[in-house]
Amino acid sequence: ARLKQLGGEADLELMTDLVEMEIQELEAAVATTISRGETLLLLIHRQSAEQAEGLQDRLATVREEWGRTKQLAEQQKAEARVAEKELERFTSICSGLLVWLENVEARLEAAKDNSAQKEAIFRELEARQVELDTANSLAAGLRRKGALKGLEASLTQCNFRWQQCRQESGRRSKSKSISPGLTRKRTEAAEITSR
Repeated sequence: ARLKQLGGEADLELMTDLVEMEIQELEAAVATTISRGETLLLLIHRQSAEQAEGLQDRLATVREEWGRTKQLAEQQKAEARVAEKELERFTSICSGLLVWLENVEARLEAAKDNSAQKEAIFRELEARQVELDTANSLAAGLRRKGALKGLEASLTQCNFRWQQCRQESGRRSKSKSISPGLTRKRTEAAEITSR
């Protein structure tokens, strides 16, 4: 039960350390209990084979439960290591995108009415869409694990700035053919997704 509680820890490194400490603490107690049980089993077996059989079953249950507990701990540590790598990747992608988007915003500001430059920026945004999708995908998994705390704001900012740049660099001919109501709905949907 304590290991399952530790699984909800947001700090993945701390969770791994706590799980390791919990297992080390239990390991000594389990080894002592099994050793005493085997000694007791030898003593009881001489007097009552029936009692010895009951004790042997209990020892087998302790061994099985200990095996399951260690397996759960290893699984939690493995998941935490994977989540740490995903978190590092997410942070790297998101921070890289934010820096790049800042540059794109400056270029869009400089481009003002130059449709060729805006078209080039639009193509760059399209080419790097995969990175934004990857960041959002990683964020969804990390959010489920409770490991995204404190990084939601940077993801929201990344999505919002992406949409702003996309709108500013978008082809004007397409945006004119779309009704204002539909554009507003798409913008609202994008903002909800970003939030």
